[in-house]
Amino acid sequence: METINALETNDPRGVSIFAVSRDPKIYSDKRAIWVENFDRTVHEKELRDIFGQVGPIESLTMGVDKFNRSLCKAEIVYKNSGIAKDAVQFISGEVYTNKIGFRLDVTYSSLEKYNELVDYKYKSSLPKHNDVTINQRLGL
Repeated sequence: METINALETNDPRGVSIFAVSRDPKIYSDKRAIWVENFDRTVHEKELRDIFGQVGPIESLTMGVDKFNRSLCKAEIVYKNSGIAKDAVQFISGEVYTNKIGFRLDVTYSSLEKYNELVDYKYKSSLPKHNDVTINQRLGL
């Protein structure tokens, strides 16, 4: 599903450049789903428990920023498109108790959405301090 490619350089420091490429077939086959609107305290295991009830999960990528704060977004790839379709139909809009606590938004994912998750690993999810008040930043 993901391929890691190394680009060799003649850099005297021995620097190598690595890139991760995602197989776009998982999107055209509709095996990847996009999940939003869950609490920041939800862990990967909890999402695996809920979405694993529909069928076997091939991979799960949680969105986090550079400080490892949850973006409340995740991409789940199933073994086949029928299972992904069931997840979209039966889990979207459902309210889960415990930490989930919200109506989950479940749709099909795309390479653009996945890249959004990957790109945020190098950014802060908080707005710039001068754009909002401290109460807004704290969610009050």
